[in-house]
Amino acid sequence: MRPYAAETAARIDNLSRARRDYWRFNVRLIVALLAFGALVSFGVPLVAGQLKSIRFAGWSLPFYMGAQGAIIVYLALVLIYIVAMNGADRRLQQAINMHRGGAASGSGLGPEVTSEGESGKPIDP
Repeated sequence: MRPYAAETAARIDNLSRARRDYWRFNVRLIVALLAFGALVSFGVPLVAGQLKSIRFAGWSLPFYMGAQGAIIVYLALVLIYIVAMNGADRRLQQAINMHRGGAASGSGLGPEVTSEGESGKPIDP
C-alpha cells in the first residue's frame, strides 16, 4: 500500500469513527432525556400519595409538578439537549475538517457560505 493511501485510509477510518461516535452519543442522549422525562411525567403521579407531605414553593410536590414543575423540567431537558449536541456538532466538525486536511474554519456542519456566494460576487438581496 502506498504511503499516501495508508494515510487516506486512516483519515477515512477516523472520520467514520467520529460519525459513529456522534450518532451513538446522540441516541444515548435522547434515550436518557426521554427516560428522565417519562419519569417526571409518569413517576410523580404514580407516587403522588406518598409525596403529598413534601412541600415545594408553598405547594405539595405532586400539585406543583402537575401545575408547572414538569414544564420547567421539559424546558431544561431541551436546553440540555441543545448544549450537548452543540458540543457534539463541534467535535464532528473538527473531525470533518481534519479529514479534509484543513483547520477548523466554520461553525456549521455544511460548507461555509459567505455573502459573496461561491463566485466571489455579492449576492443580490
